Amino acid sequence: ADTFFSNMAERFPHVLWSRRVIFILLDMLAALTDVMKDETSTGGSFNMDVPGTQYQIIIPEEAGTREQTVRDFSARCGEILTHSMKHAAKETRLQLLDYVLLPLHATQGLVTHVGVALASEILLLNTGSNLFADSLAPAAQEKLPNCITQDASYSPSLLAMISKHTGEVSGMRAVWKATHGDDCNSSLTRLLVEKLTEAEQAVKSKKGNEEDYTTAMFRLAAQFISLPGIDRSLIHNLVHSPVRLFTGTSMTTAISCWRWIIASRPESELPLIRVMAVAWRLTIDQRVGLFTSGEKTPTSFLSFRREAQVIPDVSPHS
Repeated sequence: ADTFFSNMAERFPHVLWSRRVIFILLDMLAALTDVMKDETSTGGSFNMDVPGTQYQIIIPEEAGTREQTVRDFSARCGEILTHSMKHAAKETRLQLLDYVLLPLHATQGLVTHVGVALASEILLLNTGSNLFADSLAPAAQEKLPNCITQDASYSPSLLAMISKHTGEVSGMRAVWKATHGDDCNSSLTRLLVEKLTEAEQAVKSKKGNEEDYTTAMFRLAAQFISLPGIDRSLIHNLVHSPVRLFTGTSMTTAISCWRWIIASRPESELPLIRVMAVAWRLTIDQRVGLFTSGEKTPTSFLSFRREAQVIPDVSPHS
């Protein structure tokens, strides 16, 4: 099985950070561990359903063999996830965070959940360099402690943002339903879009701060993820609003929200990319960012030549 999986990952590397693959691996590890700890299931070998699939595996009768199976599978899962982090760190990190945040996993994790434990371990052990470190030479990076050069703060910070704003949107919906007794999806969507527009205008006019804009973006992303189907008006606002604002914070926030949406709702990737392509074209037409028009900065050689050149006096002589 290892050989087949390795060959498949070599030809199709994206399976390593696939949401379905990661979730099945972690759920299967948790199920195998539960069987190993269950003293009542030692009466003989039996078939166990593989979580999330239609397949079964044979659980051996001997307790020692079961323990060895769990050890081997745990090590293999760790290797696969570590390899995934090397190839697509941001995408894998979001899949693991999404796994940890599932309500059932979060509840079981208060006692013990092996899948959540392994996901958390991979998140903590596999951190990359941050933007500040990327701007330094390797020799300069080695002189600084890891807390300055590594992006270890990204995962817990993103986890806090996702948990907070998912809870806020869920609470808004619950209060509305308890008060009015009907579905509030359309009303809540309009309200959140209005709040995003207000936050955008406030930042543009320098009357607001970008923290409010970040909150509005994450709330709108949480609303999109919680709704059935693909709400294209929400996608439009989530993509075009940060492009219109076009600040460092707004674009960093947007990228985090887009990655969160794709990780939680894989079917939304193509519609999201289509709107992003339109927004990219908009930046070209409006000469924003990379396409800003202005005076061309001369090279150092040309600057030197111009400074050294003696310009003759061509004004009329008296």
